[in-house]
Amino acid sequence: MGDARRAPASGAGPKDIEKEQCVLVRRDTREKSFVPLAETPAKVRELLDAIQQTLLERARKHLADHTTRVASWDEFKTVMADQRGFLLAGWCGDAACEARIKEETKATIRVLPLEREPAPGSCIRCGRPSPAEVYFAQAY
Repeated sequence: MGDARRAPASGAGPKDIEKEQCVLVRRDTREKSFVPLAETPAKVRELLDAIQQTLLERARKHLADHTTRVASWDEFKTVMADQRGFLLAGWCGDAACEARIKEETKATIRVLPLEREPAPGSCIRCGRPSPAEVYFAQAY
C-alpha cells in the first residue's frame, strides 16, 4: 500500500468520472490539474517530461551549490571536515591513492565525469600528474 500522506499521482473520483476528467498531481510541486480523460495520455507524457526537466535542473543546481574545487591537500582536508558536500580535485587514477584519501578523510570518488575537462595539474593527494578532475565526497 502507498503512503497515505502522499498525494496520489493521478486519480478520478466519482465526480471527476461524471465530468469525464481526472486529477493529475505533480509530486515535485504538488500542483494539481484537472484533465479531460481523452487528453490524459498526452498530458501525462507532457507532465513527466516537465517533471524530469525540473528534477534535473534541481539536481544540477544542488551539485553546483555543494561543490568546492580544491587546489591543495590541506584545503581538501579542511573543506571535507568543515563544509562537506562534493570536492572537485585532480586524481592520478591510482586506486591505492584513493584508498589513502579514504583512510585519511573518509572521502571516496563519487563521480568520474564522462566529459571530463583535462586538468593540467596534479593529484590532490600524491602530486602525480592528473588526467582530469573527479568528484570526491563522504558517504553519510
